[in-house]
Amino acid sequence: RREGPITVATSQTLLAHKPRMAKGRVTQADPYIRAVVHEYECLIYDEVHHASSASWYEIGEVSNAHRRYGFSGTPLKSNALDDARLVAMTGPVLCTIEADILIRAGHAARPKIAMVMSTNASGPDLPEKNEQGLSLTYAEEYQRAVIDNDWHNTAVVKATAWLVDRG
Repeated sequence: RREGPITVATSQTLLAHKPRMAKGRVTQADPYIRAVVHEYECLIYDEVHHASSASWYEIGEVSNAHRRYGFSGTPLKSNALDDARLVAMTGPVLCTIEADILIRAGHAARPKIAMVMSTNASGPDLPEKNEQGLSLTYAEEYQRAVIDNDWHNTAVVKATAWLVDRG
């Protein structure tokens, strides 16, 4: 850790401001992170549309930051509760700008979208139940199907290299 005029942290890191359960045991609050969350004067959210999630909302709720800024390409979701949480953490939307304006000004790249279809990308079938015999939560499914899935990740790397080779 290095403290300077700007300290960058993920919401997962900032959650260490309080004790919590992790892998069946209690982890103690990190005093440095607690100070960051409770004492810093400015809170800047990147991808602020995630502020409606429980973890981001909790950080915003306990932060004493007087200045709060949020940046997102898709801030409001047309869901009253999520939108209210976002506005509660950062205030109202101050500025909107169309992607085409940013692209023409050279501040954003025009996206290229390619669908890569493969029956072999996911590898063997994944279990539908966890170790306790319960249906998997979204987080467990995502962990197994994407994050820890070597078949999937190898296919993504190969597809990306193939697309890069073609410009």
